[in-house]
Amino acid sequence: MFFAAFSAVPAVVSAQSKPHDPLLSGLLQKWASYSAGDRYSVNITSPEIDRETGKVLETKPGKVSIKRDGQYFFVESVLPGSSENHHYMMISNPGYQARLERYSNDPWVLKSLVLSTDRGGLSPLDESDRLQWRTLKWLANKSDKLSQNFSRVIDQGSAIIEGAEVKFIEFELKTLSREEVLSRRIYSSDNPSRVKIYYAPQYNDFPVRYESCYQVHEPDKSIPVCNGVRFSGWQTVQGMALPSVVEVFLIDDKGNAKPASQRDEFDYSQWEVPLDRKEAYLTYYGLPEPEGVQTGWGWWWLVCGGVLLCAAVALIARRRASV
Repeated sequence: MFFAAFSAVPAVVSAQSKPHDPLLSGLLQKWASYSAGDRYSVNITSPEIDRETGKVLETKPGKVSIKRDGQYFFVESVLPGSSENHHYMMISNPGYQARLERYSNDPWVLKSLVLSTDRGGLSPLDESDRLQWRTLKWLANKSDKLSQNFSRVIDQGSAIIEGAEVKFIEFELKTLSREEVLSRRIYSSDNPSRVKIYYAPQYNDFPVRYESCYQVHEPDKSIPVCNGVRFSGWQTVQGMALPSVVEVFLIDDKGNAKPASQRDEFDYSQWEVPLDRKEAYLTYYGLPEPEGVQTGWGWWWLVCGGVLLCAAVALIARRRASV
């Protein structure tokens, strides 16, 4: 199962960081603006891949379920094991965020809890949302960094990808030195020297393939690496063109793509099924709520309701007595 690790970035490219090439500048701004909104439901399957052939193996796949309704959020990851499954979950509501774990059908165990009143508040929900980070937020993140480090366009034109004509643009970027990368512990893939993006006008210019080359710096040497991310299986969801398959692959010395080494399959069929907000609270999983957090109206609303009901009954009785 592929878990990307990125830091949060602004969703809009700043005017100061726009590349001078107008085509690339327009594309990066468009990609940075993509958003799934704040109400959706999606299921993701991550099968095990034979890295030599790229074929899906007949083993239990990893699965992720994501549901969101505004500030209410639920994500559960299931990692298959030889004898039992390992479940990871994050829930979020206006009062707190919590992380839970369990094995197979064992009771849920609370692993961490952050209250909204804690210093710094709650972290952005999208950081735990693989729908966002493998597609939409991934684009926003890449767009911002590519804009900041843009150097020059190398080539642009048209190509055929999976039988369809698409466009591409290839460009160089300014890179950090080996010393800076190692001292600042920057991911090598976040410091590419060259990037080539294939994008499809028929899918609102969404990339269908992203390729980058960079240096992997080790203490005693640096290794050149080129890899890519491939998007396919397009579906229209709420007016957006979204890929149902995302694959990661390496590129050999001759520029040929190797078989996929990682794969995510997105199921959008439940997109408009609303999240039951009860699922965003610990009581739903048999665990106590943090002190001071209310999952519903709270006891004071019940008291107020009781007072109003008593007043209404008294008023009706008084009116009947006066008739």
